[in-house]
Amino acid sequence: MDLTGTGIGHWDTATGRPMRYAYGAESPPGSASDEARKDFGLKWRPSIHMPREACRLVLEITGVRVERLQAISDSDALAEGIEELNGRYSHNGGSCKCRTPASSFHELWTSTGGDWDSNPWVWVIEFKRIDSPQGVR
Repeated sequence: MDLTGTGIGHWDTATGRPMRYAYGAESPPGSASDEARKDFGLKWRPSIHMPREACRLVLEITGVRVERLQAISDSDALAEGIEELNGRYSHNGGSCKCRTPASSFHELWTSTGGDWDSNPWVWVIEFKRIDSPQGVR
């Protein structure tokens, strides 16, 4: 049965086998994809209970350490999602115009209710993205 365009028909590129997984981001309630999911008897499951071949993102942890929040480097702040825009640094698409990535991260931290001045110990977990299993994307 052809499931093209339903959001539940996926192909395992390694084996060429068809697979049926309904990803929540691709099948919002009431959409054609959601109706197709119901028609084929696919029930929602939390991602932690999906089979390994349904995985679309695999991360390899490359480092773990503990450090003080205020010790964040500019490169770590950029890795956290701080962006450079016209020589300034922002965490919100442009309305924050800080001089350094670390100062933009400071503003981001306090904007979410974090207490920058307490300088808590934080876990720093470094990772890299690796290819998905069986070539599934």
